[in-house]
Amino acid sequence: MLKRFCVGLAVAGAALALTAAPANAAVKHSFTTYPLTGAAGSGWWTKTNGKVTVRLCVKDTTKGKRGAAVDLQTTGKIEPVDAYLAVSVHGYGKVSCHTFTIHGSAKHSSVRAWTWPEPVKPGKWKKLY
Repeated sequence: MLKRFCVGLAVAGAALALTAAPANAAVKHSFTTYPLTGAAGSGWWTKTNGKVTVRLCVKDTTKGKRGAAVDLQTTGKIEPVDAYLAVSVHGYGKVSCHTFTIHGSAKHSSVRAWTWPEPVKPGKWKKLY
C-alpha cells in the first residue's frame, strides 16, 4: 500500500513539474494604437531577462494615396541607442508587421500611428509600460 502511494506521489510530482511554467516566462501584452483615420496599429510586447521584444503591425485603412505607419519610442539605457522604430505600409488594406528586440534596461515605451504624405497626420502617443 505504501509502495503504491509513493509511486502515485512521484508520478503526480513529475506531471506537475512538466506543466509548471518557468519563473522567467514571458507574458505577452497586446496593444492597439489610439484611433486615427487612415491607419490602424496593433501588436504585442514582452519583457524578459533585460530585453524587450515588440511586435508592431500597421494596416492602411485609407483609400487615397496616403500611407500608414506605426512608431515605437523607447527610453532607458538600451541598444539600439535612442530606440525609435517604425513599420510602414502603402496601399489600402495592406498590412505590415515586424518584430524588434531591444536590449538593456528599457524604462518606458510608447507607440503611435500616423499617415503621410503632407500633411502628415500623427496620432497620439500611447504608453505601453
